[in-house]
Amino acid sequence: MDRPDEVAQAFQSPAGTTWDTYHYDEDIQARCDRSLRTRVSPGYGGVSQELWIAACIRDRERVIINLILRTGLAPPILGRKQIYLAKADTAHGVVNLDPGLPPWRPITVQSAFSGRIFTVIRDYITPCIPNHEMQHGFQRDRTVQDAAVLTSLLIERAERREEELFLISKDCLKCFDRIPGWVMEYIYRKLGVPPSRANLWPISLGPVKSISARLSAGSMAASGNSAWAKVLS
Repeated sequence: MDRPDEVAQAFQSPAGTTWDTYHYDEDIQARCDRSLRTRVSPGYGGVSQELWIAACIRDRERVIINLILRTGLAPPILGRKQIYLAKADTAHGVVNLDPGLPPWRPITVQSAFSGRIFTVIRDYITPCIPNHEMQHGFQRDRTVQDAAVLTSLLIERAERREEELFLISKDCLKCFDRIPGWVMEYIYRKLGVPPSRANLWPISLGPVKSISARLSAGSMAASGNSAWAKVLS
């Protein structure tokens, strides 16, 4: 949202459609169904809770979501903590409940609607706004080598753009415990970090040519280790 001009343009003319003529129809509803996670528990037969709720109120769902998209207001009924509880015999007949699956737990209707609304808005805007150069495409199924390459690319881009790199990326951050030590050593050397400081910053990277201590200083102060403070001074 730091590029308001591009965001505003995206709302005006994506793929020959305007926001006023963009509706949550059956095709979009089907796309949302495919985007919902399956094979996750709790759920009957691997069907996600959101999809299970939507199957019972599909027509009303389209009316309600279109109303929210047009007005920006949610119907008062959604302000109530509604919970859909499926009966065991109905659920077994509809989605073929397999023995041994964990029991189904209820989910609020608000949660089901909010996930779909964000999906609809994202699908409308995303194709119209170009990705920022500092964005990347790390996914959960990527390997440690992929994470290391993406990390290096982010560092090079930050150097070229002369932008601060407070954290490499929260996505790559999740894999830091799986990245070998030699990869992190390479990253720190690329940044010109002194060895004594590199040992103190397993994940916190500041400006490209200097290290920001804002994140690490907090944990150091909490530890009460005065020796670390001397290193930072």
